[in-house]
Amino acid sequence: MSKDVHGRNQASLMEEAVVHSLGKDLVSRMAMLLKTVRIHSINNSALQYSVKIFMNAANSLYSHLGDFTLRGDIDSVFIDDIRIRAEPILWDNIVQLLKELGKRQVGGLVFQGPMTPPQVRSLLGVILDHPELLPSEGATVLNEALAAKGLGHVRFISRLALVTDTPQIITEEEAKAKLSVRVYAELLATTHAYHEVVGQTVPQIVRGRLLQAVQSAVDLMHDAPEWVMSAATFRDNTEYRAVHSVNMCLLSLALGHRIELGRKALLNLGLAALYADSGMRRMGLDAEGKPPPGATESVNRHPLHSVKEVLQTPALTRAQRDRILVAYEHHTGVNGTGWPKRIAGKPKHLFAMIVSLADRYDELTSDRPGGYATSTSEALETLTKEAPFHDSRLLSIFFHMLGPFPIGSVVELSTAEIGVVFRQSTDARFRHRPVVKLAQNVKGVAVDPVIFDLTACDSHGSFLAHVHRVLTPGALGESGSVSQILYASADAETEEAPRPKWNQR
Repeated sequence: MSKDVHGRNQASLMEEAVVHSLGKDLVSRMAMLLKTVRIHSINNSALQYSVKIFMNAANSLYSHLGDFTLRGDIDSVFIDDIRIRAEPILWDNIVQLLKELGKRQVGGLVFQGPMTPPQVRSLLGVILDHPELLPSEGATVLNEALAAKGLGHVRFISRLALVTDTPQIITEEEAKAKLSVRVYAELLATTHAYHEVVGQTVPQIVRGRLLQAVQSAVDLMHDAPEWVMSAATFRDNTEYRAVHSVNMCLLSLALGHRIELGRKALLNLGLAALYADSGMRRMGLDAEGKPPPGATESVNRHPLHSVKEVLQTPALTRAQRDRILVAYEHHTGVNGTGWPKRIAGKPKHLFAMIVSLADRYDELTSDRPGGYATSTSEALETLTKEAPFHDSRLLSIFFHMLGPFPIGSVVELSTAEIGVVFRQSTDARFRHRPVVKLAQNVKGVAVDPVIFDLTACDSHGSFLAHVHRVLTPGALGESGSVSQILYASADAETEEAPRPKWNQR
């Protein structure tokens, strides 16, 4: 390593240490401020000291970074893409702060300017005036309240939408579910930070964090593959570009694992999927993936820019070659269609074929700029119609992996109840009878989720219910989002604890 490169890495590590220290101070001060304001009213002079030290912490970070984001869920919190590592004395503060944000269905705040004491008190007022919000409200309601108070330089961001602070999901799976949240949060934070880098060159330390985040996802893939598929149901149209890249990565890893790729190959595949759309960073696209006003360059050119992103790394290894090919080919078909023009006489790279499938499926099932999410069954139908574009063997394996009703499908049962597909049946004979988390009763009223296995029979051996039709995520209404229901606590139906009577016609 040259002295120049070594010096840059040392500077990056020192910078990370500074941000970590300032971020830890901000998180601690904010948690303490929320505790104190429950004792003293917002305008009480006794709150003056707590307001001041929180303001100083926020302003110190803003002075150092410019605009920055505090983001987190459950017990993991980030300042931009840097995770705050907490010693025991700070741990409870982090958990309590994230729990308070979670009650309001938000996952953090964006600071785009310095704060004054009156503005801190106004921010507290907005938080306290909304002690609990519905998933459909969350950031929207709070940001409208901030705007009404003239706080346009602070805004709340959507939560990853988990409800794991209720008793348990399934006792033996609670730890895996929380781990999948941490993996997803780390992937999203690092990917978002990557896309937000200003200038042509991305610091090596940011690329290093991407590598670490994908390594965590590969570990999760081996330990709890079903929770990788659950994590891939997160959708957030306000950050579509970063969320789409992360979901592409997770779906690609799931398919790669299904065809028995080794750990090293999965790591390279996951990174290739994250870098596939990285060229959009150079085109000035916003978080939703929209070009800036007056832009003349076609979005179809982003694969070429993605190749340039990959080429920033000086050593041309086999892994780099794979990422270059994925970046260039993930929008080209095996039949020669698509863009940019295929390399003549060269078959499409395996990783590129995998990422193409993941890209298209997530695009179809997401609310995105210029389009709305289709149901999972409609997405599979579209992929079937587009079969000539994809490799037939991989398409077949992808369909088999997802099943007739992929995890996260919103379904209406023959009993008129509505729920979300939680797990595929482990018995191949019952591919059309998954495990469902019921979220609405026969009257369309939201209820606490109940796990129901569609292979369950009555005393005569007849199935109790079956999937009547697949719906779009919007059918859940006030029940919440797909990911909220998948990660919510729920009780399994047993003979001792049967489904509630409201489930019966």
